[in-house]
Amino acid sequence: MGPTPILDIMMSPGQRFHGLDTQGGLRTGLRIYERLRSVAPDLPIVVFTNVTDRSVAQSFSRDARVWFYRKPDFLPHQFAAAVSHILSEVRRTTAGPKQ
Repeated sequence: MGPTPILDIMMSPGQRFHGLDTQGGLRTGLRIYERLRSVAPDLPIVVFTNVTDRSVAQSFSRDARVWFYRKPDFLPHQFAAAVSHILSEVRRTTAGPKQ
């Protein structure tokens, strides 16, 4: 199993994303997501954010390899349990035949 990134939509753009349309950091996670998808279309990605814009959630709902969570809906231990479940599912679905 490879990496499963966890993104927040609102992040500092840093040097790598400086100059891109991140709306001052409000949409940096979207730019990272787009870049990840361009090089790894099947990579599982977890998005955990405070962003309430429905269009953001809808854009992720079209991607079967994205799990989208809103921070207000989860306590930290609930989010950790959800990520643990996701990683188990990713391992199960990407594991090759047993040798």
